[in-house]
Amino acid sequence: MMVAQHFDIEQDSIQLIGMAGLLLDIGEQRIPNRILRNRSNLSHRETREYHLHPFHAIDMLRRYPGFPEEILDIIRSHHERLDGSGYPEKLKGKQIPLPVRIISAVDQYDSLINHPDPEQAVCPAEALSRMYKHQQHLFAPDVVVAMIQTFGVYPPGTVVTLSDGSLGLVLNINFEIRLRPLVLIYDPAASKDSPPTIDLSLQSELTIVRAMSRAELPRAVAEYFHLKRWTGYFIQSSMRTAREETAT
Repeated sequence: MMVAQHFDIEQDSIQLIGMAGLLLDIGEQRIPNRILRNRSNLSHRETREYHLHPFHAIDMLRRYPGFPEEILDIIRSHHERLDGSGYPEKLKGKQIPLPVRIISAVDQYDSLINHPDPEQAVCPAEALSRMYKHQQHLFAPDVVVAMIQTFGVYPPGTVVTLSDGSLGLVLNINFEIRLRPLVLIYDPAASKDSPPTIDLSLQSELTIVRAMSRAELPRAVAEYFHLKRWTGYFIQSSMRTAREETAT
């Protein structure tokens, strides 16, 4: 929804895009786990079976009377690619509506940073760089640029080194001071329910030195900062950011 706001899209349509983003992979519930766990090495038959998940999602959601067709259309096409290499209809370029171009790019970004195999996951900055430099034939360049503008220098999920030597996980986007986000600090002794966080906008003596790639992190640190572990904190931080943006 934040990326969609960069375009001339009505608020009602932006909300539909958000709902589509939440529900687009619900059809994977009907795909066997052995396929979901091994998506990078599927047989031709297994690939065809996995490609059915958008249709499974539509079938599941159509059971709810009055469910918006606009959302179903986005879900059906969220794996289409600009060069026609996607599925299920091999749509190309302008044949792909703007909401689908937005959803497909953000979904790819999510897939890169939350890869089923943690060894293949990349940090948010790497994901944006890869999409911008090497995947412009697949995803709309204006959408990728809007993503970069939205997520900033240190996108949520980026692991950073702070000036005191500690490691942190960026939780939100500080739209007023993009170099000073809210950061969750690496502390394996801390409770998962109350990990230490630092709001860098309130800590003038601390700064981000640099972002770190996942390959640089020791396994214990990488596992600690696994993005899905902190989903609730990302949601809370995003809601706080949205409230602050609305207030200004």
